[in-house]
Amino acid sequence: MKTQITSGNSEMDEKFGHFAPGQLYVLAGRPRMGKMPLMLSIASACSADIPTLFFNLDLSKDSLNKQYDLGFIDVFDDSSYLVDTEFSKLLSQKDYALVVVNYLQLLPSENKFDLDYFKKMAQKNNTCIVLILQLDRTSETRQDSKPNLADVNYMFQDNMQLLKYTDGIIGVFNINRKIKYNAEQLKTIELIKLS
Repeated sequence: MKTQITSGNSEMDEKFGHFAPGQLYVLAGRPRMGKMPLMLSIASACSADIPTLFFNLDLSKDSLNKQYDLGFIDVFDDSSYLVDTEFSKLLSQKDYALVVVNYLQLLPSENKFDLDYFKKMAQKNNTCIVLILQLDRTSETRQDSKPNLADVNYMFQDNMQLLKYTDGIIGVFNINRKIKYNAEQLKTIELIKLS
């Protein structure tokens, strides 16, 4: 039976509690803030104890494997598996406890920004799903360029679904943007609780 998931990141666990089956999270930030490396680090740590799935629609599986330590993560780079029946079938194959999708804007059009769909999938398959969201430049026009809830809301046509279907919204900020993050550089990432 799936239980709460310890992320392996003390700041994440302290601010947001442990991930749990049936939950849906959104991790949001501007490009090169460390969203994907952070979630890969968490997923890799989790994969030693629980079945973990990472959908990376930004890089091929081979490219990802060359750049990062993936641990025991199952990696998919094909968005067709995120369509309703295929997604359910895939999640049930290994009884995945944690699923990460990088990133929301690259999803098939029928599922893009459909948080209701992902929440139902999390509940139906008793898994925790984390969706990575790439924010537009709105936050960079402010003096304080850290992401806020309004930045995330702006990305959705139906703003109400954001708070209705998610169990947590996490902002990611790093004043020193890096192309590739190592373990030390991951420590400079600031996590912001947006909901």
